[in-house]
Amino acid sequence: MIVSKPWRAFGLLALGICMLLGAQGVALADCDAPSTLPSLEVKVVPWDVRYDYTRSQAELTAFVDKQAWLSNGHHARGLYRSEIMHRQLIDFNEELGGWASPNCLGLSRVSIELTYYQPTIYLAKELAWARCVANEVRRHEQKHALVDREMMEWMHAYLQGELVKWAGLNLVHEVPDMLSGKAEMARDLNAMVKRAIDVYTDKRNQRQIAIDTPQEYKRIELACPNN
Repeated sequence: MIVSKPWRAFGLLALGICMLLGAQGVALADCDAPSTLPSLEVKVVPWDVRYDYTRSQAELTAFVDKQAWLSNGHHARGLYRSEIMHRQLIDFNEELGGWASPNCLGLSRVSIELTYYQPTIYLAKELAWARCVANEVRRHEQKHALVDREMMEWMHAYLQGELVKWAGLNLVHEVPDMLSGKAEMARDLNAMVKRAIDVYTDKRNQRQIAIDTPQEYKRIELACPNN
């Protein structure tokens, strides 16, 4: 690459300034702590549980194999399915550096939304002629749906605490450039949320498994002796 004399002179001048600052013991300034704390929000987006009466017991049995928390003995006349979802938004404070100051990137606002994707209670279509059993199976699956509502309340509080801790470690950073700095902070936030979801999933699965007991299935059978 051919460098014109003016640019060559500018480069030498910049190098000279850096050497002069170093010789005089002038250190690069650090990023200042923010004067105001970032806005942090964890929001739960409301959802409705849907009902599906179009699947056969064979189809519901196939669904059972895809639910990590279901036991092999799960009764496939009914099934509850849901998946937690999240999305996040980060607004940044940016301060471009100069000769003796770094690029500083900080948090202005972090918002995380939580919800469930299409939570559905399935009742096998074969139950259309067994109203008593259908009602009892529906009540059973509603217990699973209630656990998810309670676990979302737990997750909301837990994630708020994790977000506060994460933000405390990421109030402001010195970054080589703004784009890569933003991408790195976004990845770090996403990793924190995923770790929180892993904790949630373990607790949620334990509670869901506790509902599907032989005693519960026996209760359904005894409630409907004629079906």
